[in-house]
Amino acid sequence: MIYPPESVAEAILYAAEHPKRDMHVGGQAKLWAILGNVAPCLTDKIAEAIMFRGQQSVDRPSKPQDDMHSTNRVTAWKGADGTKVISVQEVTT
Repeated sequence: MIYPPESVAEAILYAAEHPKRDMHVGGQAKLWAILGNVAPCLTDKIAEAIMFRGQQSVDRPSKPQDDMHSTNRVTAWKGADGTKVISVQEVTT
């Protein structure tokens, strides 16, 4: 579940002002915490079954084809006159 940024920001601010060991944002986090205290093994099994599958997707490849994983070295900087200069070099190993 994705929470609105405002809720997370409020929780961070509250945690900074009132230090606590655990901080739960939203009902789902509270439910998981309670379930984890009552039945830790069951919680682990449920989390393993649900969360692992939820993180796997055919829509998102494990190795994205972007500059970070390419064999090219891209260097960018601004010139003295403020223009952007980009250099691309193929890296050979």
